[in-house]
Amino acid sequence: MNFKDVYIQTNSNLFLFGELHGTKEMPQIFINAIKDVLTLNKHINIFLEVSSKLQALFNDYKEDKISYKNFLNERMYSNEGYDGRGSKAFFQIFNFAKENKDRINIYGTISGNKKSDNCYIDYETCMKDCVCKYYNKNAINFYYAGANHVVTNEILDTNQWRLFEKNGYLPCGYLIKKEIPCAISIRLKELSGKVIAKNCSLGQIEKSKVSYFKLKNIASKAEMFDEYIKTSNDVYDYYYYIKRVTPSYKLR
Repeated sequence: MNFKDVYIQTNSNLFLFGELHGTKEMPQIFINAIKDVLTLNKHINIFLEVSSKLQALFNDYKEDKISYKNFLNERMYSNEGYDGRGSKAFFQIFNFAKENKDRINIYGTISGNKKSDNCYIDYETCMKDCVCKYYNKNAINFYYAGANHVVTNEILDTNQWRLFEKNGYLPCGYLIKKEIPCAISIRLKELSGKVIAKNCSLGQIEKSKVSYFKLKNIASKAEMFDEYIKTSNDVYDYYYYIKRVTPSYKLR
């Protein structure tokens, strides 16, 4: 099943993609998903887990008023806090949007506006507010963020939900779905490989054991890869499994 099939099957116009920051493969899979529906001649909104300051920079970049180097001055594109969102692979999302600037808008969802004394609540709520504010029911809307942020389904006995309970907040995806019920979550899931960690070092991914019993319509393991697979009783609605990921390095 490709992404266009998911779009038709779900009859939704809001898709929340969850990635592991710091891989070459995941941003490209996200771009390919958008390509799958560009032929439908609908406008595209892309929401990213980056500073809202990058939104204004992108508007200048797509009109060739500034070069990509201006992006390097922002925190997401500096060594401080670097976790892959400042990589060449991630930057291809901006380039792809620029190539299709008449069809695609980009929104940065991190505003830093304080809403409570809990930084987790602030972060999730600010992103949710941005997505809900600029969501366009006549467009196809995509949200691309870290995997924990796009969880939409309350499944209590899972590691993800225990993390939310421990830190006292609800994930952005769950909050979005409360306001926009058609939201669909898709986990881009790595099974092995290496990733760029927050300190710019290489992080080894422990090989994952997949819960096959949660997946529908899978006859064999070979059918798992390069496909969107609907889940059952999971915090995400779909998975897209990647056999091995490789690290994405800082854009220079």
